[in-house]
Amino acid sequence: MNPAGEVNWGQDVDITCSVSTQLLGGTFILQKTSGSFRENQTSSTNSVTFNIPKVNFDNEGSYQCQYEKRTESQTFRSDLSDSVRVSVTVTFPKPSISMNPASEVNWGQDVGITCSISTQLLGGTFILQKTSGSFRENQTSSTNSATFTISKVDFDKEGLYQCQYKYQKRSSIDEFSSPQSNSIRLSITVHLQTPSISLTSPDGGLVLSPEAAQVTRGSSFVITCSINSIYPDGHFFLIFSGSSVTSKSAVDHSASFNFPVAEYKHQGNYSCVYEVTLSTRKFNSTETESISVIIKLPLLLLVTSVAVGAL
Repeated sequence: MNPAGEVNWGQDVDITCSVSTQLLGGTFILQKTSGSFRENQTSSTNSVTFNIPKVNFDNEGSYQCQYEKRTESQTFRSDLSDSVRVSVTVTFPKPSISMNPASEVNWGQDVGITCSISTQLLGGTFILQKTSGSFRENQTSSTNSATFTISKVDFDKEGLYQCQYKYQKRSSIDEFSSPQSNSIRLSITVHLQTPSISLTSPDGGLVLSPEAAQVTRGSSFVITCSINSIYPDGHFFLIFSGSSVTSKSAVDHSASFNFPVAEYKHQGNYSCVYEVTLSTRKFNSTETESISVIIKLPLLLLVTSVAVGAL
């Protein structure tokens, strides 16, 4: 048999039968000791080669040869030869692994990891596993690839992943495994936009200018911080003149800081920062541009002051 020993699945196998005789021109018969496989080939020499193309597991087993020569009056047959065994094995290449999205993944996003392999031996099982920890998922596929979906990724899903392909013979415990694929890293990030900041005065004591927001002393004003975010349960920090910080839980991704009576102590620069906690990790947005607040005297007092000064 050529090749001798184990034969790779899909490979061609040659089995040569030969006999020591001068009675040439007979027929060689190659048959499997179990099953219905039987092939005949007439030869003008004392040998013949049978080719079994692209062997699969159905071709496994023991084979024997017999030589038969027919004359006008009778048929002569040799004894069956010793048997030769065809054992089929599988050598898989290393699978490929890819991820969508390909780069960093946002917390809470779905991720697809695709494993694929170059083989004609389909119907096997793809295994996706994390190189550390207990994560392991299996997926049987009728094609040469499988996609694993990791829904709403959290930080415990960060790490390196590898694929493997396994094939088990029908009605057998024999299993063939590919090498592990190269690893691919799943990195989870949190992208927070810069919040927005705005200032209003419910009782109209506000004059806006390019340089600052002028708020009448004694009137009320409200500073609102808001953000477009997919992350729930965040907090806003209102920063006053770069040092004093007040925090408030976000409701529908916004928070309002109320100042019922404007005083000179409220004069300064205000900015917002948004913070969210995800799986015990804290993430902060960049700070907004600041709003400059100037507290001014009521108009009535200004007019009175001017009138007194003119007497």
